[in-house]
Amino acid sequence: MKLIAIAVSTVLAAILGLCQSGQSPQSNPLPASLRPLQAIIQKLQVDNVKESCSETDCFTDIDYKSFQNDHRAQQIAEEQRRSSPFLKAARALGNLSEDKRQAACELLRQPYRKTWAQLVEVSCKGQTVAGNKAERDIANALVDAALEVSRTRGTIKK
Repeated sequence: MKLIAIAVSTVLAAILGLCQSGQSPQSNPLPASLRPLQAIIQKLQVDNVKESCSETDCFTDIDYKSFQNDHRAQQIAEEQRRSSPFLKAARALGNLSEDKRQAACELLRQPYRKTWAQLVEVSCKGQTVAGNKAERDIANALVDAALEVSRTRGTIKK
């Protein structure tokens, strides 16, 4: 019985992780080949944008200004251009037709967490507007880098 409870809680934790990103396990519209790239992008968003759990413990406009001034999104993308897992995941973009690649890129360019206003609550489930912008900046820089990798490897389909 205890093993069943542990297994159920593990599955629920995995589902919760997907749901925080606005995805359900069954409704992730990305092709399976791009899910590793999505996972890398989301991990880097979480790792580089402070979690916002309250109005006094959050990613602020000042944090975002520093993030921009330090060109942090571009730095993250540059670091990933030298990462084998990122390079492998990025190549999958080149195997898609143009219309599917554009649709996938649009999905990949999303922030990981919704804003507090979108959720209509202030909690760790969401993010400040500033944090949301930083997450989007990271996603945009990484998708641009992934597209560049897939083009320079000669894998882009017309």
